[in-house]
Amino acid sequence: MLNETALEHFTKAEHLLEEGMIEESILELRNALFLDPDYSNAHYNLGVLLERQGKNAQAVAEYKKVIHDAPHLSQAYLNLGALFVKTKKYEEAIVTYREGLKAFPNRAELHYNLANALDHEGKLEEAIAEYSVATHIKPTLVQAFNNLGRAALRNKDWLCAVKAYEEAIRLDPGWETAYFGLGCAYAKTGRNTDAIAQFKAKLRLAPQDADTLLNLGRCLLIQAINERSQESIRLAQSALENARALQPYNLQVHKALLEARKISRKI
Repeated sequence: MLNETALEHFTKAEHLLEEGMIEESILELRNALFLDPDYSNAHYNLGVLLERQGKNAQAVAEYKKVIHDAPHLSQAYLNLGALFVKTKKYEEAIVTYREGLKAFPNRAELHYNLANALDHEGKLEEAIAEYSVATHIKPTLVQAFNNLGRAALRNKDWLCAVKAYEEAIRLDPGWETAYFGLGCAYAKTGRNTDAIAQFKAKLRLAPQDADTLLNLGRCLLIQAINERSQESIRLAQSALENARALQPYNLQVHKALLEARKISRKI
């Protein structure tokens, strides 16, 4: 049964935190835990505050205590896993998320964060599978569709990438990275005109993106060759010059500009 005095300290800690008094809040949480060492909510809140202070090892201990004593609190698995990811301990994050999924197999955020950790480790097939599960459970999870597209691109699964990015954009037309990814996926599947449209859409949201300008320029060069169009050459050169202005030492940009001059002489 919850110790009433411990509850008073816990409540006071919450009020102090609302006033921005973190150290005082931590002290009250420790007072609560002194009286009731198994007070899971106090351990959880203490972990959050210690993590905020950068005391990661102590925060890990608090989250692990919560998971041991109150495995029904799914957020503890998410916080512990995220802390491991933040400190680049990806394998430990993967283990944590998998443990969480044993208790909460339908928690989309656990699948999503597991996928991110797997992606960091280069385990693309597993990451793609987990992103897919996350999107199935929570079809509105736009970041899962976006990251699924990114992982699929890296895994050279162009059609999967196209579907994922298209859904991300349908869910959130302002999700700018999805336009770049979709443009790359379209380019890989030979849909050059569609790729150009996506890169232009990305540039409307982020005009100073050198990578997008470079890829737009490359696609316009392909269009110039296919249509024997000097106008496409001009547009390609303009995009590439803008990319060079942003990244003057980017060798890929310089190579593309040289290619544009060669193509221009042949058309």
